[in-house]
Amino acid sequence: GSGSSGTIYKYNSTFSTGATGSLVVPHMEWDTYTVSVPTSTGYDVASACKPQPESLVPGASLTTNFYLTPHTANSLLVDVRSSATDALVAGALVTLARSGFTATSTTDSCGQVYFGNITASNGYTVSVTAVGQSNYSSSGVTVSGTSHFSAIMN
Repeated sequence: GSGSSGTIYKYNSTFSTGATGSLVVPHMEWDTYTVSVPTSTGYDVASACKPQPESLVPGASLTTNFYLTPHTANSLLVDVRSSATDALVAGALVTLARSGFTATSTTDSCGQVYFGNITASNGYTVSVTAVGQSNYSSSGVTVSGTSHFSAIMN
């Protein structure tokens, strides 16, 4: 919730997966949660098939898979969604560009693409093309530290 003191978290815990790479957190109350990987671990989230935040409904359980990559000072995780269905779009071609720099990659099966080891700037343009969708472009995208951007395609 929110109050005069800012955001108030009713649940805020840190867990470690250990050697197995998996973790079960029992008895979670239904709500909307953000699961993250601190940069202090030395890793960035390169993809998550359930982009954050995610909602836990009463009586349900969730499985969230994170795909990690070594941490870089500045990175951008882009998820691509269809505006009609809010579904993630796999196989979309994503281009990240600014003056003197261009990188292109294809979204994975989770509808995401990761650009790591890039320069901090507020002058990036994200362009996306995908079969069955209108082309998408957004300029003035900021990358600073571990950044995230959602491209919603028509």
